[in-house]
Amino acid sequence: MKESYIPQLSNKLRESFNYIVENFDVVLNDGLYLFSNNPYNLIFQDESILKR
Repeated sequence: MKESYIPQLSNKLRESFNYIVENFDVVLNDGLYLFSNNPYNLIFQDESILKR
Protein backbone atom coordinates (compact mmCIF):
# COMPACT_ATOMS: atom_id res chain seq x y z
CA MET A 1 0.00 0.00 0.00
CA LYS A 2 1.37 3.39 -0.87
CA GLU A 3 2.39 5.43 2.15
CA SER A 4 0.10 8.22 0.96
CA TYR A 5 -2.97 5.97 1.40
CA ILE A 6 -2.25 4.95 4.97
CA PRO A 7 -3.19 8.26 6.70
CA GLN A 8 -6.03 8.84 4.24
CA LEU A 9 -7.69 5.48 5.00
CA SER A 10 -6.72 5.05 8.64
CA ASN A 11 -8.73 8.15 9.55
CA LYS A 12 -11.83 6.54 8.01
CA LEU A 13 -11.46 2.94 9.21
CA ARG A 14 -12.81 1.85 12.59
CA GLU A 15 -12.56 -1.59 14.12
CA SER A 16 -15.81 -3.65 14.29
CA PHE A 17 -17.45 -1.85 11.36
CA ASN A 18 -18.20 -3.15 7.88
CA TYR A 19 -17.16 -1.20 4.80
CA ILE A 20 -17.81 -1.21 1.08
CA VAL A 21 -14.67 -0.58 -0.96
CA GLU A 22 -14.75 0.17 -4.68
CA ASN A 23 -12.04 0.54 -7.31
CA PHE A 24 -9.20 -1.56 -5.98
CA ASP A 25 -7.17 -4.53 -7.19
CA VAL A 26 -6.54 -7.87 -5.52
CA VAL A 27 -3.12 -9.42 -6.19
CA LEU A 28 -1.21 -12.37 -4.80
CA ASN A 29 1.00 -11.48 -1.85
CA ASP A 30 4.55 -11.89 -3.11
CA GLY A 31 6.02 -11.56 0.39
CA LEU A 32 7.55 -8.11 -0.13
CA TYR A 33 4.92 -6.39 2.00
CA LEU A 34 3.93 -9.10 4.43
CA PHE A 35 1.64 -7.39 6.96
CA SER A 36 -0.33 -10.58 7.61
CA ASN A 37 -0.47 -14.23 6.60
CA ASN A 38 -3.16 -13.44 4.02
CA PRO A 39 -2.19 -14.73 0.56
CA TYR A 40 -3.63 -11.58 -1.10
CA ASN A 41 -2.90 -7.85 -1.08
CA LEU A 42 -5.38 -5.07 -1.77
CA ILE A 43 -4.03 -2.36 -4.05
CA PHE A 44 -5.92 0.91 -3.64
CA GLN A 45 -6.15 3.33 -6.56
CA ASP A 46 -6.50 7.11 -6.57
CA GLU A 47 -10.15 6.52 -7.46
CA SER A 48 -10.79 4.05 -4.60
CA ILE A 49 -13.95 4.70 -2.62
CA LEU A 50 -14.57 3.68 0.99
CA LYS A 51 -18.14 3.65 2.36
CA ARG A 52 -19.45 2.58 5.74
